[in-house]
Amino acid sequence: MLDLRKTSLLDKYLNYRTVSAVADIGSGDCRYVKYITTRHYGKALRKAIAIDKSPLQIELCRKNLEGINLSPIILDLETEYNINTIVRDQVDIVLLFDILEHLSCPRKAIELAKLFQPELIFISTIGESTTNIRDAIERDPEHVVMFNRTLLSRFLKRLNLEPLEIRQDHEILFAVARL
Repeated sequence: MLDLRKTSLLDKYLNYRTVSAVADIGSGDCRYVKYITTRHYGKALRKAIAIDKSPLQIELCRKNLEGINLSPIILDLETEYNINTIVRDQVDIVLLFDILEHLSCPRKAIELAKLFQPELIFISTIGESTTNIRDAIERDPEHVVMFNRTLLSRFLKRLNLEPLEIRQDHEILFAVARL
């Protein structure tokens, strides 16, 4: 099921753009890339790069994106790899939905996103107040890193990204940044 908060964020920033290439890091089944193809700004989508550690999720991407030039990459961002050998394609946007909180080093995901030289990077991640971060991690051991608005803003700026928007809706932070 699509999260309407994510789709409205995509619509808000892409409404007057044309999206011809997308990279989805932590792609899952590529449902948000598929959503982009249903919108007028995504009618020219010619290329999608799906990056996920699960071969099953990559296979679901193939099914969801039939007819689109898909470059599937099976990659666990937690392992050692040479980021510069992965991909050299330029894309219009990168999606980083629901991935940063699962990584012990979320910087790797951002550095990978930057390699694509996108116009915009869309992020959603778990957001907690500073006092609740440790408790929230203990509640869900799959979440190893958490941000609040201030921490996410500092993190993005430290990695030479310009946050255009960071907002919180309940427990989820949504951000849009550019190089």
